Order: sequence, then structure tokens, then C-alpha cells
Amino acid sequence: MLTIRDAAWHKLAEAAHADFVARMRVHLRKFFPEQCDALGEVKTGQLIEFGITRAREHGFEAERDVCKYIDLMFTFGREFDRNPGLPWAQQILRNRAPADPDRRMRWLHATAIEALRQRARSETK
Repeated sequence: MLTIRDAAWHKLAEAAHADFVARMRVHLRKFFPEQCDALGEVKTGQLIEFGITRAREHGFEAERDVCKYIDLMFTFGREFDRNPGLPWAQQILRNRAPADPDRRMRWLHATAIEALRQRARSETK
């Protein structure tokens, strides 16, 4: 029987984390190139780490959900989840219903898209 010790699990977790951060860098550079250029490599990495931590605080663990959370940070600001000007974000993130994180993220993401549409409409008036 194969036994995996805690230290081995920790190394695997570190490798998975580093891989996710590297993929997030590529993703963010593709979809938010100006912001990544302005931040630079070090601060972009710090923002990714901050986003991972903050997403987990809100109950998001799946890579896809964490990626979307970080995308929202790049779109609405680092502290979008605490921004009083974005009450919809606070409402969804404080409300743990639905309990399924994937459903909550879909709700958050759809609401964010609608907020962007409303912003675009108000800017064209």
C-alpha cells in the first residue's frame, strides 16, 4: 500500500498552487494587459495571491471560481468585495445562500456583467 506523508502532500499542494499562479499570470496578461503592465510582475503576483486568499475567505476554492474572483478584482478593484459603491457584490458575498460556491459565483459573475452593462449605458447617455 502506498502511503503519502504530510510533507509529500504539502509539496504537491505547493506545486499545484505555483502552477495556478503561473496560469493566472498568463490569463491576466491576456485579458488585462494594461493593468498587468501598470502593476508589473511583482505586484501582479501579489494581487493574485491576495485574490486567492480573499476568494477562499468567501468560500471559493475551485480554481475556476478563484479565477473569476480575481477577474472581478481586476475589473472592479482590489477591494470590490468591500466597496460600498458595489452593494451587489457585498450582498452576494455575505449571503452564503446558495451554499454551492459554483452557483454563488455564477450569480456574482452575472450580476457583475449586468453592472458593467448599466455602467456602459449610463456612459453613453
